[in-house]
Amino acid sequence: MFLIPNIIPSPTHARPPPAGIGLKLNSKLSVVEVVPGGAADATGQFSVGDAVTHIDSKLVSGQKLADITHLLIGSEGSKVDITVLKGSGESTTIKLVRKPTPIQQPGTAAAVAQPPPKSEGPSKPITAKPDAPKPQSKPGIGILIQRSATGELSITEVAPGGIAARSGVRVGDVLTHIDARSVVGYTVRDAVPLIAGDGRGSVRLLLLRGESKSQVEVTLHRGGVEEAVNETAQRHDEALAARRDAEQRARKEAEENAQREIESAQSRHEETLRLRKEAEEHAIREQIRAQQEAEDAARAHEEALQLRMAAEEKARKEALEIASRSAAEEARRSETMAQQVSAQGITLEHETQFTAPLEHQRPQAKAYAAPVDDSLQDAGAVRQHAEEAASIEANEAARKHAEQQRLKEEAEDKAEQEAEERALREAQEAARKHAEQQRLLEEAEDKAEREAEQRALLEAQEAARKHAEAQRLQEEAEERSAKEAEERALREADEAARQHAEAQRLKEEAEERAAKEAEAKAKAEAEEA
Repeated sequence: MFLIPNIIPSPTHARPPPAGIGLKLNSKLSVVEVVPGGAADATGQFSVGDAVTHIDSKLVSGQKLADITHLLIGSEGSKVDITVLKGSGESTTIKLVRKPTPIQQPGTAAAVAQPPPKSEGPSKPITAKPDAPKPQSKPGIGILIQRSATGELSITEVAPGGIAARSGVRVGDVLTHIDARSVVGYTVRDAVPLIAGDGRGSVRLLLLRGESKSQVEVTLHRGGVEEAVNETAQRHDEALAARRDAEQRARKEAEENAQREIESAQSRHEETLRLRKEAEEHAIREQIRAQQEAEDAARAHEEALQLRMAAEEKARKEALEIASRSAAEEARRSETMAQQVSAQGITLEHETQFTAPLEHQRPQAKAYAAPVDDSLQDAGAVRQHAEEAASIEANEAARKHAEQQRLKEEAEDKAEQEAEERALREAQEAARKHAEQQRLLEEAEDKAEREAEQRALLEAQEAARKHAEAQRLQEEAEERSAKEAEERALREADEAARQHAEAQRLKEEAEERAAKEAEAKAKAEAEEA
């Protein structure tokens, strides 16, 4: 056991003494006594059995008391936060202001019956003074006693897990007898030494319980509080270690799950980028192919136009040549006929000159010349007809050429329009395919993201469920351990009581036998005398 701090001011020292918190701790950092008048006692929040876990948010559970003493001691008036674990499992942080701890002098709790002081108020603890410090429970059974205004010694606090708690002592019980000795009129300072004793053996208490004041007798075995506190602290340390292990495992699993999720997300992102790249490359290839098809269509159209123009030009030339040959042939025939007619006219004139005397033959000559004149007229008509036919053919050829030119232009316009429409349709189809691929890609990305979020949520819920399950199992294990420890301590206490009663019986029998033997011996000696 250690008193924190255990410092007595020296009158020869000019500097103010260090101040502490007024708690007595064991090697497991569990509270075994709240020093009366100290900083901890002023808060009224500390109880025997509380386990100190943190000092100023620093974890100290599992450390040695000598290693944390410097954290508890400081200058007077300085502040410190102490976190303790109650017997109920609740963790509480209590703010303290350090101050010098009053030291209880020997003999202040002497077992001397004294009348109750008149200055005590109803239901108030005794004021902590140097000559009359506030009584507290001693290591032994784990209770806190206060004296009321009517002089009754009431149990105001029972240490969780202590011998008194396991034996059935309750808060509010009124103490009337200690080992068959009446304590009516006793002060707390008188009763405490009788209950605590030397820390060994057992003590019987007679209590009045409830409004009916029914009598309850309990037998308590001293010396179990420290062991129970140590066991509680040990269970608390084991629980903290198990909790840290569970948290580390949960954190490690969460980190591994997060890492796997990140790697999966990266893989899905890379797959999405690859699909997007392939879609873009496919769209580019489709666009290039559409452009090539449009260019091929344009070249084919141009070649068709050139072939059509060549055919039309060839047909026009052939028509012109045919018309020219026909006109030339008609003109040649007409000229031949005219030459023949002229030759006949000359011959007739020559014959007339030499046949002038032959007047009697003139009528015959005129009759012969008449057909020649008709032939000349017919030749002129033929020439005129040939010229008219050639003009008509030339006009028809020009009309056909104009018609062919119009059809050519219409064909060119139609081909250009069809090429433009086809190119537009192909561009629209390529744009539609690209938009469809983009939509599918975005849907795939959204689906992958939703699946990743759902998977992460499920994993987080599963991790939380596992953590809650581990916490529940840990609490059940702690509860079973505490229950088993309590049952074991109760069995050990019962066994110790039984052994004590057996030893007492054997002792009484031995004393009785010794007394009988001594009496028989004395009687024999008397008879012999």
